[in-house]
Amino acid sequence: MKYILLIYSDENAWTESELQQCYAKSLQLTQELQANGQYLGASPLHSIATATSI
Repeated sequence: MKYILLIYSDENAWTESELQQCYAKSLQLTQELQANGQYLGASPLHSIATATSI
C-alpha cells in the first residue's frame, strides 16, 4: 500500500517560523520513513500563485 502526503495552504499566510517548523517536521518524517525502507520520493509542487482552480 502506498500513501501520499500533500500539504496545501496559502504559503503567504505562514510566518517564517511556521514554515521552518513545517519543514523540520517534514524532514523528520522523511528520515523516519527512509530508515524504515518506506520512503519512495518527494517533489515540491509549484506555488499556489501559479495554480489554476476549477
